[in-house]
Amino acid sequence: MEFFNVIKANLTGYFGNLRDSISEVLEMPLYKLLSFINIFLIIILWLSTYYINAIVSQELIVLHYNIDFGVNLIGPARSLYLFPLASMYIFLANWTLTVLIRQDRKFFAYFFILGSISAGAFLLLALGSLYLVNFS
Repeated sequence: MEFFNVIKANLTGYFGNLRDSISEVLEMPLYKLLSFINIFLIIILWLSTYYINAIVSQELIVLHYNIDFGVNLIGPARSLYLFPLASMYIFLANWTLTVLIRQDRKFFAYFFILGSISAGAFLLLALGSLYLVNFS
């Protein structure tokens, strides 16, 4: 029975520290603003992916275009949903790392969130170029 009490005490301490870490991260005003910008980019990615899927007239679309060789990859339009999913995954992974890191939290928090924003921006640019290749 004492074994379970030790496990319960350890889990209680861990989740208490985790709650404190989350509140510390959410108290940084610039981090909140950058998180909002990132979430806004993810929403734009979802909406533009839905728009491209709504206006596509055939089942297959160009997924990769190379300037030297032309079309390299053709696939189903629903595979465009990997762009917003990748952006969400990067944001959540970076947010989790920010919460779990104890030392130099502010530096790593801004480093991770700016990396997440830049990844979302590049994914939005890639989606825009796919739109131009398929519908121009």
